[in-house]
Amino acid sequence: MKKLRKYTAAALSALLLVSAVPFAASAAEASSDGIIRGDVNGDGVVNISDATAVQRYLSSFITLNDERVKAADVNNDGEVNIKDATEIQKYLANYSNTYKIGEAIEAESGSTDPSEATQATEATVPTQATTPAAEVTGDEWKENTGKIVLSNNAITVTGNGATVDGNVVTITEGGDWEVTGTCDNGMIYINTGEEKDVNDKVKLRLNGMSLTNQNGPAIYFDRCKKAFITIEDGTTNTVSDSSTYDTAYADAKGAIHSDDTLEIKGKGTLDVNGNYKHGINSSDDILIENGVINVTAVKDALHANDDITLSGKNIKLTTNAQGDGIESEGTINIDKASLNLTGSGKGINAALDIALTSGTYEINTTDDCVNGNAAVNISGGSYNLTSGDDAVTGATVDIAAGTFEIECAGKGINGDGDITLTDGTYTVNSTADDCINGNSVVNILGGTYTLTAGDEAVTGDAINISGGEITANVSGKGIKATTDMNITGGSFTVTSTDDSIHSNGNITIDGGTFKLTSNDDGIHADTTVTIKSGTIDILKSYEGVEGNYVVIDGGTISVVASDDGVNAAGGNDQSSMGGRPGQNQFRPGSSTSNSSITVNGGYLYVTASGDGVDSNGALSFNGGTVIVQGPTTGGNFAIDADGTIGFNGGTVLALASSNAMWEDVNGKSGNAVLNKSIGSVSSGSTIAVTDSSGNVLSVIKPRISGNLGILYYTDRTSLLTSCKAVTGASYSGTLDSFGYSESGTISGGTGKTLSKGSSSGGGPGGRW
Repeated sequence: MKKLRKYTAAALSALLLVSAVPFAASAAEASSDGIIRGDVNGDGVVNISDATAVQRYLSSFITLNDERVKAADVNNDGEVNIKDATEIQKYLANYSNTYKIGEAIEAESGSTDPSEATQATEATVPTQATTPAAEVTGDEWKENTGKIVLSNNAITVTGNGATVDGNVVTITEGGDWEVTGTCDNGMIYINTGEEKDVNDKVKLRLNGMSLTNQNGPAIYFDRCKKAFITIEDGTTNTVSDSSTYDTAYADAKGAIHSDDTLEIKGKGTLDVNGNYKHGINSSDDILIENGVINVTAVKDALHANDDITLSGKNIKLTTNAQGDGIESEGTINIDKASLNLTGSGKGINAALDIALTSGTYEINTTDDCVNGNAAVNISGGSYNLTSGDDAVTGATVDIAAGTFEIECAGKGINGDGDITLTDGTYTVNSTADDCINGNSVVNILGGTYTLTAGDEAVTGDAINISGGEITANVSGKGIKATTDMNITGGSFTVTSTDDSIHSNGNITIDGGTFKLTSNDDGIHADTTVTIKSGTIDILKSYEGVEGNYVVIDGGTISVVASDDGVNAAGGNDQSSMGGRPGQNQFRPGSSTSNSSITVNGGYLYVTASGDGVDSNGALSFNGGTVIVQGPTTGGNFAIDADGTIGFNGGTVLALASSNAMWEDVNGKSGNAVLNKSIGSVSSGSTIAVTDSSGNVLSVIKPRISGNLGILYYTDRTSLLTSCKAVTGASYSGTLDSFGYSESGTISGGTGKTLSKGSSSGGGPGGRW
């Protein structure tokens, strides 16, 4: 940053030294240094990532080298600030490109701001020394100082270009005026003429003043190059307009109105009462650097036809508006400010992008708290948002960091397009809607989320989650995708009336930790559920894992289900039964014969009152470990398939009630062995399966009790028909958290021989 400032200063000094040399010759020597203006991340193009990079740089999330700082200083004012991010956003929206963003940076020759540039002209080199003409720096207006003393009797003014007519002060020249006193019916009117040159700038220093106009705006910057208001340190100032305006002031729209850019700063307090429309209004930009500003308004508290920028940690803005708190027809950029916004409209509302870098935000509105019709980018700050509608909404929403406390009747965070949440802490209570909703892709990369919803916790067209900690308690579904969902990491604790994890398309889980409690399905996909890795604990469900196709390649999965533990097909819009709230729709044209469950690996532990593993089509065990306990009553089966069953690898151990497990046995046990009655077993006792030499192949302390049967398969021995199920034995060894092991020793107990069914091969249908 310092190098950049020195470079600019050196360039200006050089111009002064060669002032007698034709400017055109100097310009001809300029050469490109290979840096693209606005390409902050150095990838060769200018896009929204560069605007975000500026915001993250200002929040100290990233650092930039000298070249990237030069690229980021798009307006070439010698520093990188929020204005540079705004200019990039305006360029991307095809709104303006004043500073030639996207073009190579040429050797610097001073400010690139066309409004501040001094036009140099060619001159013949004199043969004799001459006195150079006085240079116009653009700061001469500051030398014209004066005072305005308000009064109900007689207003007095000093300074060139300031006059008084009754109770109206008119300023016609650029200058710097101090304003004091009180007037209950008056106005300060500024008009420096149609041709606004560089010195037609006007500053009002508010030094303990109070001004009310009963016929129009109190302060009216009608025409000037730029308008400044300074709130003097330690003072309180009040500005109020009337509820109706005289026709002469019909173009004004606020107690403080400017047709040109309005900049406000200072360490004092400014109270504004907008009784006609807005509190503070500009037909151009509004820039606020510091100050304590309190605004009430019948419409918007702050309103600008172009951009609004609040940049400074000493800004404290409090509004109470019947319209919006802050409304811009361009962009809104806020960094480090402290805001308390209350109103009947929206809190922060922009026609284009919103960039919130840091700060403190207390917003209580009937409408949305933060609304951007283009992108909403948040890279830090503390947000306490109470909304009668959505809390944060935009065409796209990108949140890199921040702390959010949200109470809303609508959606907590809503995107018409993509939502990307990189980090942050979110506590969201959406009483009647979703906590997080994206109409396109929702990407969650990290963060901590406590979500309470009248509908879904997280919903999107497609959902990608790679990290974060999500705790949700919802009346609808927990996490729902319209198309596909991909989860590769994160922690999930979901309590839901409907499905905890749901997709109308496919679900792929390849990582993460899950604790799911559902009155319907734990995990449901209308097409395919694929589990590759992760730790999944479904503590309560109607059906644990359900899809038209279920593929388990890995992971540790524990299921407690009042119906089926794992189910392929079987759910549709008419499947609600026994108080089950869910209405699951499989894809049109699907049939039970095309459904399947395939277990290739992992650890699946099922406790079910219905079928343990139930496929309305084929069922294949190719690897991994599958433990099924239940049902304990008739009418359901531990292993159930309408199509073929293949025991091709891994280990399968199924326990169920004798009369439940063996109803309608058709002898299609494939390679598995079984015994429909191994005796009365108590929960927590020991059941072991041993080979012909008495070695333990599997041992379990069951969660169910009663007169049980067993089905067993393992690829660790080829002599399954020599295996026995031993009950009542003493076990020595280590059990896992599910009470299961494939090692250790037993002593004592009663053994029952396991045998195959009447057919040795897998057939078209089987139930055990």
